[in-house]
Amino acid sequence: MANGPAADTKIVDAEFIHDLFQPFGAVSVRRMFGGAGLFADGVMFGLVSGGQIYLKVDATTVTGFEREQCEPFEYLTKNGKRALTSYWRLPDRLYDDASTRGCTPGCGGRAEI
Repeated sequence: MANGPAADTKIVDAEFIHDLFQPFGAVSVRRMFGGAGLFADGVMFGLVSGGQIYLKVDATTVTGFEREQCEPFEYLTKNGKRALTSYWRLPDRLYDDASTRGCTPGCGGRAEI
């Protein structure tokens, strides 16, 4: 699992997540599987694990995450490492850059998840 600079400098707790995703409206954080799920309007759009935030991607948005050199969520099993390619790590620049908050890779400046 990738741990970027943001994991070293930020505490990714519920308060931080609410502040980060404030442009999207109400976000709930639910503990699950040693991490947390991120939900808006009852839909899981992200997860937190190892101090990193991962966002749900699709065939259109994954290219933005690839351009940012982000990686998919990975976890260990008794049979080795597995990747969950539907969730990709939030780019480190979005943890601190207020001008780009509310804009995920490939959003073209629009606030979207």
